[in-house]
Amino acid sequence: WRWQSAVFGCSFLVFLLLIRYI
Repeated sequence: WRWQSAVFGCSFLVFLLLIRYI
């Protein structure tokens, strides 16, 4: 299980949400 890929994916999704709400 590639935890780095999972963390990167979650961070990317959060980043998109922040852009949407800004």
